Amino acid sequence: MSEFDGKIVLVTGCARASGMGRAISVAFARVGADVVATDVATAGTRNENEEGLAEIRLGWKGLESLAGEIQGLGRRVLTLVGDVSRATDAERFVADALARFGRIARPDDIARLALFFASEQSDHITGQAWNVDGGTVMH
Repeated sequence: MSEFDGKIVLVTGCARASGMGRAISVAFARVGADVVATDVATAGTRNENEEGLAEIRLGWKGLESLAGEIQGLGRRVLTLVGDVSRATDAERFVADALARFGRIARPDDIARLALFFASEQSDHITGQAWNVDGGTVMH
């Protein structure tokens, strides 16, 4: 049993095969968390003049492929499309996550963040504002 069993993470920007969102989602799934994976497009957004040929060669299908990868690790996954910078989408992400997984955050979640900032693991983190609300306020 992992310290992440029963935890739910909501990660944005997940549809690109080589993106940070995918890497974060898979990392959490590997250690036992269930994942709410979101992106503004099911296949992810591309930079100007980028065709995504490497992803096409891999057979990567964005959020659908990520969902299969996470399920293959034995974890539950919910994929959602929308823009976290839009309040209506952010609220929908939270509502859908609650409906599927039943929780967002508890006081001990916030206490663990405080412990993290006091630990050696946070030595490279500076000048950040962290909302520990399980995604309730995402705008």
